[in-house]
Amino acid sequence: MSAQDFCKLLKEARRNAGITQDALGRIVGVVGGTVSRWENGENLPDRDVAEALDRALKCNGRLIRAWQYEATGSIIPHWRRPLEQLRRASHTIEAVVPNAVPDLLQAVSYARMMLEEAMYPGTDEEIQRVAERQASQYDLLRSNGNPWVVAVFPVYALTCLPDGVRRDQVNRLLSLTGAARVRVHLIPEDTPVSLVAPVVLFHQRDGGTVAAGEHVRGLEVYDEPTDIERLAGQAKRMLGAALPMIQSRTLMEGMLK
Repeated sequence: MSAQDFCKLLKEARRNAGITQDALGRIVGVVGGTVSRWENGENLPDRDVAEALDRALKCNGRLIRAWQYEATGSIIPHWRRPLEQLRRASHTIEAVVPNAVPDLLQAVSYARMMLEEAMYPGTDEEIQRVAERQASQYDLLRSNGNPWVVAVFPVYALTCLPDGVRRDQVNRLLSLTGAARVRVHLIPEDTPVSLVAPVVLFHQRDGGTVAAGEHVRGLEVYDEPTDIERLAGQAKRMLGAALPMIQSRTLMEGMLK
């Protein structure tokens, strides 16, 4: 996405709709000369006008995203940057993790084990509270947006667990994939995992996609289109290497025998 995308998209959408600049101006409450200046890249409309243009030209959010990037240099509105808001604004979340169960789908015992492995500071009671809070993330999201969640991770993220933790985690995943909007795709043990850090794709209800990657300071949101394209490509390759959901469920059911 370049700084010229808004004016180009506006001009193209108006022409495809068969609407003159004067007619479009009347729809959004400006004169035709103002529309001409927008299309020439001389200035930008206010956001509410960009939203009206998007509706009038039936752009399904594309014009708004182009406006957002040109106006701020980021495709992510500032009010959607926090992780929870990104999740709730999504119709689908793809979480690709190279070495663990994605945090949205973790059972309490699994979350506690991960915290202990990371030497999380605090008493046992504090660690337990954090684990319970983490394990409740999906249930809260289910009642606030209820997006689809597609989880991709290696089968050894389950097979390497202590028996009790593995049973808890597998039961959690089987329960979610059986009753909720969750899809789990396991990467077989003999498949190389080229991804070195988790990647999460948030497919937004307005039609855009936001990517996040794991860094030493936690999950970092990427708002440059080239970064999003790169991370989406990595996620797609990992999903292509994973097993279909039915086979993944069969593997997990076998872990309980």
